Amino acid sequence: MTCLNATASTAAASRAPVPVTKRQLLSEGSIVRIAVPLEARKGQIKDNGRVIHYLQFKYSVYGGLINCFVHAETAEELEKYYGDTITAEASVWQKTLEDERTFIYVDLLQTELPTTHDIFFLRDYDPKTLDAIPYDVDDFVMFPTPAPLEGAVVLVPLTATKFGTPAPAQTTPAMTSTGDTGLDRLLNDGWKIEASDEKTVSLYKGEGASRKTMTHRKPQKKSKKR
Repeated sequence: MTCLNATASTAAASRAPVPVTKRQLLSEGSIVRIAVPLEARKGQIKDNGRVIHYLQFKYSVYGGLINCFVHAETAEELEKYYGDTITAEASVWQKTLEDERTFIYVDLLQTELPTTHDIFFLRDYDPKTLDAIPYDVDDFVMFPTPAPLEGAVVLVPLTATKFGTPAPAQTTPAMTSTGDTGLDRLLNDGWKIEASDEKTVSLYKGEGASRKTMTHRKPQKKSKKR
């Protein structure tokens, strides 16, 4: 579902909508959490004979706006979204108007599916603006606004690592004790068991010309005095 007859991003409410001549789907299937402001504007459009209800809100970017449209089957359903943070499937679109201006916008359809991405809106490409997104730029999927606007919609998969997240601690697997503290120390030092009998353990370390061997005597149990 798309806002087929939505007004141009920079058009004032009093101006007639400029017809759309071309649409291109840039991204779909990302599940995001997004806040719907209380001042979102309610509207409706017809799409192949169906009436689609939506709430429209916007993000300011340098030179214009990025519009977001939350879709619903009924006007009553939209009421519960005002001022709430919803989980929605996000589709990023680019549209070209009859006057040759081009914009991007985001369609949002509420869903119960688990979140897969974080969504951000860049107002410009200033380094400080990019730094406000707590992920490495290589993790971004960025959809820039066509010129002359300077902004972008950014999607980041939740599998990306946030800046400031501590790296997992490097641990060494615990070694099972043999019950022989001397042998345990040798094994911990890199020696490996080659053979063993009741009294001794044959050990080696390294391979080829650097291979070393040694024999470790097992501790003998002391006989109890009667």
